[in-house]
Amino acid sequence: MNGSRACSSDSTLPAGTTWNTTLQPAGAREHDFESAVIHELGHSTWCTRHSEDLADVMYRRLPPGETERLLSADDQLRYKHYYGTTH
Repeated sequence: MNGSRACSSDSTLPAGTTWNTTLQPAGAREHDFESAVIHELGHSTWCTRHSEDLADVMYRRLPPGETERLLSADDQLRYKHYYGTTH
C-alpha cells in the first residue's frame, strides 16, 4: 500500500433476503452472499462509487440469480489506482 489510509465502513445485508451461501452460482430467486460481501468490501477498502458496467463487481445492483465474485479488469484498474498496485 502506498502510504497509510484509514477507512471505516458500515454495511447492511437485508434481512428476509434468500441468500445463496454455496460455491454454486445463485439460483433464480437467490442473492449471492459472496458477491454481495465482495461488493461491500470494495466500498470499505477502495471503491467509493458504483460502476456503470454490469460485468463489474462494483456495479450498482446485483439482481437475484446473478453471481459476480471476480474483479473485472475495470475493478482491478480502480483498485490499482487506489493502492498503486494489484497484489
